[in-house]
Amino acid sequence: MDKSALTEQLWRDHRHSPTALLLIADICLKYKVLKASLWNAVLQQLAVCEEEDSVEESSMSSLLLRLRLHPQLWLLQGFVAAWTALVSQPFKKVSPPLSPAAVARCTTAASLLSLCPVVLPSVRELVSAAVQLQLFAVAICMTAALPDSRHLMQ
Repeated sequence: MDKSALTEQLWRDHRHSPTALLLIADICLKYKVLKASLWNAVLQQLAVCEEEDSVEESSMSSLLLRLRLHPQLWLLQGFVAAWTALVSQPFKKVSPPLSPAAVARCTTAASLLSLCPVVLPSVRELVSAAVQLQLFAVAICMTAALPDSRHLMQ
């Protein structure tokens, strides 16, 4: 069976299901289906699911970490959107005073940001959010992801 056709049919029929999106991604990775338009659509939709909190963060991070091995996908808008959603969500969901769990989620997001193979356009906003939340060590760590990290926390 043509795996590309299978994944595209799954996309058409189940594109609003986070579980189906992750299955599509797994099939594409297993069978090396690297069609840019399909990946872009899947990643864009996963970014929306991440923002709606309807996809497990661990599943999303696992997928994005595996996609680092496929640089042909790095420049897709969906790739950037998925990474941005993943690392931004913990900062959007919290307000002071932070619980230990919230601090841990923000710290994990900063760690994931350091593993992202592309520069995300939202890094400055993330650094600012970390400073506002008084997560100064997290903010400093995230400045390493800035294109010009000499201008720390402007």
